[in-house]
Amino acid sequence: MELQGYLPKDKVVSDTELDEYINHLDDKIDATQDVMAWGDDDDDSSTSDDGDSDEDQDDDADYNPRRGGGRKSVASSSPGFVSHVLWSSIGPCLVVPVLYHRWSHSTYPLSTPSLVSYMAIVCLNWITFVLLTCLIFAGSCNTPSFLRGFLFKVPLDVPSCASAVWTPLRDCVVMHGVQCFSLPSCQLPLGQLAGAVVGLGLLASFHHRRVQVVVGVLFVVHHGLQWAHHTSVRSFFSDPSPQSIHITSIDPVFAYANESIHVLLDGLNLHEGMQVGWVPFWGCSRDTPLSACPVELVAALTHGGVTQTFSAVDEYTACISLAGTTAPSAAFACFPDVRLKVKHVQSTPGWSLQQQG
Repeated sequence: MELQGYLPKDKVVSDTELDEYINHLDDKIDATQDVMAWGDDDDDSSTSDDGDSDEDQDDDADYNPRRGGGRKSVASSSPGFVSHVLWSSIGPCLVVPVLYHRWSHSTYPLSTPSLVSYMAIVCLNWITFVLLTCLIFAGSCNTPSFLRGFLFKVPLDVPSCASAVWTPLRDCVVMHGVQCFSLPSCQLPLGQLAGAVVGLGLLASFHHRRVQVVVGVLFVVHHGLQWAHHTSVRSFFSDPSPQSIHITSIDPVFAYANESIHVLLDGLNLHEGMQVGWVPFWGCSRDTPLSACPVELVAALTHGGVTQTFSAVDEYTACISLAGTTAPSAAFACFPDVRLKVKHVQSTPGWSLQQQG
């Protein structure tokens, strides 16, 4: 306004105009106090600001601090490798640069529209980077396991891995020169080097959506198949019924009492670590159902059989279970056709002659 706090020297103001001007200022002060008293900051303040801005434009044309001060739109290109590494590393720790980037570029880092999407991209970037690193390490340093389907491995010893890849290739090139490309002994080091180069190329493009999708699908399918395989194996071996596990024969079929013997077992779906026990025929299963008899002399299956010492003369029925040694007899599957006869050593033909001799 022309008469806001001062009077120009070249303008003569009458008493009437001066009174009107003072009344006008009093009205503005009263209106401002009313707004502050009611505390209506959202509606009344915006209305008074609009009214004041209109009056300021009419009365004080010389004061306009926002004139030409609009924020310039900055053209942002697609973020690359350096941007993704930088903002994925320091972004979550430094809030101020993130907010400053939002204020100056109208978007959050990595051209994201919100803070939630920015954090989601950061997490996705780091997950992809770690999975690619594990994939490269498994393919280059554990190639035999990688070819058998173990696609991801945590890189625990990087220097030895690099030495294992580089040393055979260097020796091959030094010894055979250009002919190393056609030699079978050099194909594995060359394949490891090629896989490492391809993996590093993928690692440099970890921020691309296609690479992230491929790595994610590969990881999910790989671990899904392994989980299904382990689940099927565990469920298969958790069923001790004769349909899934079966002992067909043993060797030898007899033993002497109080002598240690290693009994070999032949059958279906047997593996190391299974618990093998025995049920005495004359001592229990002759007059009692086999499933109700206690399983004795339980030992783990090792080297295709079990080592056991039988103290009593009897015929022992072979039983097998995947449970521990403290498992109840109901957890065992017994095979009445497979028996081990335990004899006295005196029953050996010629034993008395050997003792006399």
